[in-house]
Amino acid sequence: MPFRRILLKNRSGVPVASVTLTDRRPIVTLPEGIAALLILSDEITLPASESTFAHPVGNKPFSLLARKDGELLFGSTLPEEAAAFAKWRLLTALEEKKRTPLAPTESLEKRETDEVAEQAESAEDALRKSTEEILQSEQSSPLEESETSDGSGVPSKLERAEALLRKGTPFTLFDSVMPGSRWAIIKEDAAEYLIGITGEGEESRILFGVPGARDFPPDEGRLWSFFPSEESEEIGYFLTEAEEI
Repeated sequence: MPFRRILLKNRSGVPVASVTLTDRRPIVTLPEGIAALLILSDEITLPASESTFAHPVGNKPFSLLARKDGELLFGSTLPEEAAAFAKWRLLTALEEKKRTPLAPTESLEKRETDEVAEQAESAEDALRKSTEEILQSEQSSPLEESETSDGSGVPSKLERAEALLRKGTPFTLFDSVMPGSRWAIIKEDAAEYLIGITGEGEESRILFGVPGARDFPPDEGRLWSFFPSEESEEIGYFLTEAEEI
């Protein structure tokens, strides 16, 4: 009888509870005190009940965001890197729904955190500067009307992101984690950052990333997700939704 077991871990990565998925009974009953918030399989869905809900049978991926005593818990059947992306998607969806406030991530040293935050601000400034340069170039040599999404000749946010991808150096580290996504490293005098596009058409999402250390997120005012770029998994990139392009 096929079965899978996932560990529900808190933000520190400490296991709090386990959940067993079995094809014989495609219903999950969570341990007492744990409430399901969001489920991700083919898509993100709300559980019908906080304590009992259906799960996909077979080998379909399954990720769960839950809560216990005000603390967020996450578990997934996916491998580590893919699970990190699934967790980011669920946290983003939770933030958008405003169902519960997310506790800010605490850094170990305020000084180092401030330095990383400044680096992120510099990267965002560089992103805006690069976009302005692209727009100025397009004004002098405007896009053909057929190349713009609304026929106005003014590039959309997605089109500006595409232009940044063409300008940057291709970045393939996330290819296996986020299939179908496209990434590039943009190097400016002031900062280095990542620009990425996931999905197609209206489903596209534009992501912005800055290099950093796992324990030192750029700032507490935005939702960041860390993806390691080295075997030690301590150095990598923090990703978030791009607010301005």
